[in-house]
Order: sequence, then C-alpha cells, then structure tokens
Amino acid sequence: MAKKRVADAPDGAPLAPSCVMIIFGAAGDLTKRLVVPALYNLVGAGRLPDEFRIVGLDLASKTTEEWRTGLTETMQGFVGSDAEFAVDHIDQNVWQWLTDRMSYLQGDLTNAEMYPPA
Repeated sequence: MAKKRVADAPDGAPLAPSCVMIIFGAAGDLTKRLVVPALYNLVGAGRLPDEFRIVGLDLASKTTEEWRTGLTETMQGFVGSDAEFAVDHIDQNVWQWLTDRMSYLQGDLTNAEMYPPA
C-alpha cells in the first residue's frame, strides 16, 4: 500500500518529511557558504515542513544567538555579490522562519559523551 503524502510544496513537489538536520562543523565555511544558503532557498520555495529543525554542532564556543547572528551577517554579505549564492535581497520572513528553527551546541563530534544512549 502506497504511503499518502502529507503535503506538497507550492510548486506541487512533495514537501520534505519532518526531520532534524544536524550540521557537524556548523561554524565552518561550508555551512556558511553552501549549506545555509541552500536551506534558505528550500524555505523560500516552500519545501520544508513547519516541524523542520536544525542543530549545529561545532568546537567553536558560541551560543545559539551568536551562531544565528554570524549566519545572518554572512547571508547579508551575499546581497549584490558574485559568490556561489548571490541574491539581490534577503527575504526577512524566509530568513526568520529558518533562524527560528536553529539551535547550536558546542562539542567535539569525536567525543562519545556527545551521544548519550537514549
């Protein structure tokens, strides 16, 4: 029996399932230049469900708010640039939707204590 889709994106494509995305190396360059802009585009296209969440994990000592602020500054730097992700403006509603779902944890991904048994 086929599983029924819960919802479709505005363009008719299937909406991504609810999930939590964990980004290892969340304070790094790849996250800033490629991962977060791609997520921003998915939000703008209506492809992510309301239940979507992001947890950033990195060695860098930051709070969730500091991580969000740094990503916001990076995104604003793309406006009018010729970078991989170049835009003429950042849609504040889309960006707010995404940042509201972000959390940050400082930690070493190689440390088994970061992954306590459930």
